[in-house]
Amino acid sequence: MTEGKLQEDAAKATRAKLLMEELAQPFAELEAAYIKLWRESPARDAIGREKLFIAVNVVGKVKEHLQSTIATAGLPRKSAQALA
Repeated sequence: MTEGKLQEDAAKATRAKLLMEELAQPFAELEAAYIKLWRESPARDAIGREKLFIAVNVVGKVKEHLQSTIATAGLPRKSAQALA
């Protein structure tokens, strides 16, 4: 892996980490709002409930992706530091 690629990956990890920190509260609020709407929705509204269920899961998937990006991009930097 080239030094330029290592620096690019490290910068990507840093940006993802900062973004994750900034979005932690909005993600939590969005997830809570979706769950509240889901709980308050009538059982007969199967389509609406399903959409809210999917929305909650999408929020979780976005968080997981950002966390994965942080972890994955941080690995090459740590490897490069170990070699130095």
